[in-house]
Amino acid sequence: MALLTQPTRSVSFSDLEIKALIKKEESGDKVFEAVDGLTGAIYTLMEFGGHDSSNRAKLTGEARIMKKLDHPNLVKWHELFDIDGRIYVLLEHMDRGSVVSFDIKSESGLASVANQVLSGLSYLHLRNFPHGDIKPSNFFLNSKDQVKVLYLGEILSKIPRVFWGIGAIHDEFSWDVWNVGLSILKLYKGSSWRLRDRNFVEISKLEEVPSSSPTFREKTQKSSVKLWRFLVCCMQTDLSKRWTAQELVLHPFVKQQSSPLDRMGDPDAMEDQDMMMDVDAMVDPDAIGRIFNDKTSASISVASGVTSSHGEEHISPEKKKRDRSSFPQISGEASESTLTFSEEQISRATSSYGEEHISPEKRKRERSSFPQVSGEPSESSLISAEEQISPKKKNPKICIEDTEDMYDVGSLKDPTQTVSEVQFVLPNASDFVQRCIQHCSLFLPDCEFEKDKLVQLWMAEECIEVEATKRIEDVANLVFDTLVKEEVIIPSKFDSLYRQLKYKVNTSKSSTWSLKQGNYLRIDDGNLDGMDGEALHLTWNCKRLDRSLSETLKNYKQLRTLMVHEECGASIKQLPSGIFLDLKLLRTLDLSGTHISELPGTIGKLESLRFLDVSETPIKRLPESTDRLYFLQTLKLRGCFGLFALPRGLGRLINLRHLDLDIVGQLKSMPWGMGKLTKLQTLQAFLVGKNEGCGIRELKNMNDITGSFCISRLENVASAEEAKEAALAKKQHIEKLELRWHDHGNEDSLDTTEILEYLQPHFRLTELQITHFSGSKLPSWISNPLFTNLASITLYKCINCHILPSIGELPLLKILHITEMNNVRDINTLFCRSHDDEFRAFPALEKLTLDKMLNLEEWTGIRGGDFHCLCHISIRYCPKLSVLPSMSHFLSLQHLEVSHCVQLVSLPEGLLPGSLESLIVRDCPKLNEMFREDGGQDRFKVAQNIWIDFQQVSLD
Repeated sequence: MALLTQPTRSVSFSDLEIKALIKKEESGDKVFEAVDGLTGAIYTLMEFGGHDSSNRAKLTGEARIMKKLDHPNLVKWHELFDIDGRIYVLLEHMDRGSVVSFDIKSESGLASVANQVLSGLSYLHLRNFPHGDIKPSNFFLNSKDQVKVLYLGEILSKIPRVFWGIGAIHDEFSWDVWNVGLSILKLYKGSSWRLRDRNFVEISKLEEVPSSSPTFREKTQKSSVKLWRFLVCCMQTDLSKRWTAQELVLHPFVKQQSSPLDRMGDPDAMEDQDMMMDVDAMVDPDAIGRIFNDKTSASISVASGVTSSHGEEHISPEKKKRDRSSFPQISGEASESTLTFSEEQISRATSSYGEEHISPEKRKRERSSFPQVSGEPSESSLISAEEQISPKKKNPKICIEDTEDMYDVGSLKDPTQTVSEVQFVLPNASDFVQRCIQHCSLFLPDCEFEKDKLVQLWMAEECIEVEATKRIEDVANLVFDTLVKEEVIIPSKFDSLYRQLKYKVNTSKSSTWSLKQGNYLRIDDGNLDGMDGEALHLTWNCKRLDRSLSETLKNYKQLRTLMVHEECGASIKQLPSGIFLDLKLLRTLDLSGTHISELPGTIGKLESLRFLDVSETPIKRLPESTDRLYFLQTLKLRGCFGLFALPRGLGRLINLRHLDLDIVGQLKSMPWGMGKLTKLQTLQAFLVGKNEGCGIRELKNMNDITGSFCISRLENVASAEEAKEAALAKKQHIEKLELRWHDHGNEDSLDTTEILEYLQPHFRLTELQITHFSGSKLPSWISNPLFTNLASITLYKCINCHILPSIGELPLLKILHITEMNNVRDINTLFCRSHDDEFRAFPALEKLTLDKMLNLEEWTGIRGGDFHCLCHISIRYCPKLSVLPSMSHFLSLQHLEVSHCVQLVSLPEGLLPGSLESLIVRDCPKLNEMFREDGGQDRFKVAQNIWIDFQQVSLD
């Protein structure tokens, strides 16, 4: 669950990390989701431009007041920053987005919105602050079901100073109330009225509603008297009869019992909580006409037929007059004093909620209307800009408790079901796990995928919710493992090329047919004609990729996911240049396995793109415009064997987390400025360059690199100081590390030895490989017993090293490969222990390989108890080796291989251990001769399988 609480400390702009672009206005203003890198707190960050120096001075004073406004129904200001000519405002994060994204089907839901909006607005009005920009898109919801009004002040809101038209001339405060009514009308189920429409006012002037108005009749027949009288109270053209925000908080419609906001879209909520009026109380069109025509309806009395269930007293005209006397009355131009913030208002803004103006009894009643949530917040998901624009496109959230809306896949006969109707439900799973299951439906039947790919797809669509202190990939991997355990996802085969398991969706627990309606479309017949252009996610098994694709995709402007599969024979090498121009909201683009050799430069227009996969394609380059994909998280290029370079500006993609390609095998060099990619986790290798911006220093802050990592071309590191700046010890998520130099031959330098000394990794490393190291001495840290997880070491072609390091104290070392260390002449006691301590050397070692040790002559220095887990020994191509330790020390030995050791005359005195199962001897002529001598075979009887020069020998 995302961290929603905000710290009280002052936040620095440099501490903020941009997580996502929520919205971009036509003016160029932007809204971001940001995270405090020190505390993990989540904020909303708004970026503004176009303010001159005079406005900036006023804005600074205004911001001082805004930060002190504090009400449970106002979005909290935290900080204001002026950075490089741009204004940034740091706000409380409302994780469920604008209420515009919710289809409010019950009047109780409308009442809940009205109640909380009016409470926040009353707080402002009582402090003489008009809002000026009341509209549904400024009403935001959090996971605690609190509705909060966004108030940016006069300058940033760019509010007009005099409000004319739409039936009346308004002052600032009455204008706010008018727009509360318009906002509720806009949110009303099925409403077609726009915020600036006149028809509501025109209807209110009619003596009765004409019977020839079926649209209006249909909209009002199922509405309660309370709702329409509330709207009339808000939208009276006569200002003397229009209610104030404080009065409206006590209106019978607002004070009715409210339902949680997440049930607003539930049509059953009205019946379940008995929140709608009886049928007899429903309004007919004629009654609506009479209500609108009643100019005294702004002061509804008991005689009007609607009384408050909470027993509020009728608000007298005298009280209304007193309340209004404190508001500025505008006729013509407003005075400057009534429209700007003053220092006097600062103290008023800092007073506790309602303390100066509201009695304790009223404050208690008002607060009782706020939804109280205990325990964990409900599902919190960022409602992005595209979902606010088109609420119907909002990702469906499957409620696993609502079993009546779930269907058994096997019982469905209609092949045009939506995903939400055919989706498998995992009992007791959280909402975000169900969203992950739903997203699996994008894969065609029998389509194979890797674990990492599905996890990255989930991330791109924000299916996973995590606390700020956790890595989203870690949680997603746990979800994946759970779905494998529940057999929603099943193993398919092992990919021997990439050494990883592939999976597929279990078709017995998900849809097996093409999905052709709803938010998710999966088209298997190649034909998009007649499909739902409102879809958010599209998987297309196309018969051909041609220029008609651009025209087809123009109908899918809301698309967030596009996964394209090519049938055999379908081929196009270059996509049309305009294909991406209408896909502004696209987050996932998967073209893997197609025949595309080039992407158009317009891919840089996909500002929301998080996931791009062109792996296993003949693509030869990526457009330089790729560096504009600011929010890109995953870039998959594996198997693009024609690709030899990455875009020069790749370092600008600061949100990139996964760069998947064979860097050593595919690239000639790294792009400049890779060190800026501090969120990067998947990076198989780094090619050290000589130029500034390409050196090993770039690794300094890349501390999230995860899994296997190779640093190649270490010969380009100029000094030990450079190596130290790489800070490998801080990269705590690396499991397997390879340090690789170029194969120079016999070059040796003191600098090389010092450089390796400063490349010490963290102590939780599990595998280490050192390749082509040309120094004379391996690093001291390799012997440190604090490497408690180090299970495998490979020393390859460290040709100038004369002695092996003392690594016998490594507690968990299981595999040791030593290859082509041609200057090592003997393996002795120092290999097992650096000092004369009594301990068992190599307590966990299971497999030992000595390969191509051309000058190795003897192996000695073993004590009783050493190597007590060793079960596999391979000694190959050691032509000078003549002395081995006694095999009786290796009490667990099961497999012994000795090959191409021409000087080895015999095995040591004593029988082989009784645990030995197989013995292989190849091209060891003197050992063969000993075997053929009388009694020679007796020494090998313990072995069950003996192979001499590829021939099995029977000892019976």
